[in-house]
Amino acid sequence: MKKKIITFLVIVLVIVLAIITQRIIFNKIDSENNTNIAAEEENKEKKEDSINMAISVVPTMSDSISGNSIWCGTFQLVWNEMIDKKVKQDIIFNPQQTMAKNLNKKEFKAKDISEDDYYKTFGLQTKELKETIEKAIKEKFDETSDVLNNVEWYDTEEQAYGKYTAYAILKKILTFEYNFIDLKPSEFENGAYENIKYFGVKTDTDNKVKRQIEILYYKNDEDFAVKLSTKEGENIILCNRPEGDTFKEIYNNINKNKKSYKGSKVLGKIDDFKMPNLKFDILRTYDELCGKEFKEKDGTIDKINTAIQTIQLELDKKGGMLKSESITTFESSGVNNNKNKPKHLYLDDSFAMFLVEDGKNTPYYASKITDITKFQK
Repeated sequence: MKKKIITFLVIVLVIVLAIITQRIIFNKIDSENNTNIAAEEENKEKKEDSINMAISVVPTMSDSISGNSIWCGTFQLVWNEMIDKKVKQDIIFNPQQTMAKNLNKKEFKAKDISEDDYYKTFGLQTKELKETIEKAIKEKFDETSDVLNNVEWYDTEEQAYGKYTAYAILKKILTFEYNFIDLKPSEFENGAYENIKYFGVKTDTDNKVKRQIEILYYKNDEDFAVKLSTKEGENIILCNRPEGDTFKEIYNNINKNKKSYKGSKVLGKIDDFKMPNLKFDILRTYDELCGKEFKEKDGTIDKINTAIQTIQLELDKKGGMLKSESITTFESSGVNNNKNKPKHLYLDDSFAMFLVEDGKNTPYYASKITDITKFQK
């Protein structure tokens, strides 16, 4: 009997030790998994922050740029809404900021894009306005917002009294009638970046694909500009080795060179073209505009609380998509001839890109790309 009791106790002890060991192992695995998940999230956030820091977003085409830069007209639209619907005059800080001065020029307006491709609104900062925006962009673009939850919304107009929101979204679909071809990955910026994805045409590519490319001007293989046409009537203007300190200067130089160009505008049998695939998603907060006071026409003192813009772009051999949102909130502190020479049109160096509708003179998007790795996911 004594031996049986000892045997039983030994078995119980072994079982208990096994359970304890198993729990220790599982807890260690869970801890490691949680650590790995946290590390992945942290690395993802660091990567996104790195991309945002590596690409400069400017509010107007007149702002100075250098290196990787982007502009899209949505922030100008919300600025225009603030002025037109409430302030009734230029927004002037003390001291005045260059970007505010440029925004006040209203060089981009809603008339520069099709009404089918944007939505904008202005009103008191209520939850009702937020719901109106969400419903509108879902119905018009089948989209949800990336910026609305960054703003505090109020239950009633009384609670939101003196607090205003201007919002705008732009969405463009870009589809090539005939797909370009994927090209072999290669370098960018004279080998500074390797294994970059490209699309374009080769010398033996079908002419119907080549005809989607118009040569705006060509001086040599380093100095040229072309236009890609889409089914939607959107024109993708590409300029290699752009010249100018602002997008406006670069675009004006393209038009100047285009007017003086007398050569062929179509790609010949010995010509080819390539450009990098593009894919990025940027969020810009205009902190330099927030917290600063300005006057309305009637003397009311206002202050910007929120100024956010997002820009997403994808482009490959089939086409792509541009989506941009902007939102501002502000508060009133008081209410009162190389004919026979092959043209190698390679955008494999720093280049600029503009999007402009047929029949329009003003682009609705621009970018300058020097480090292509920041523009390919």
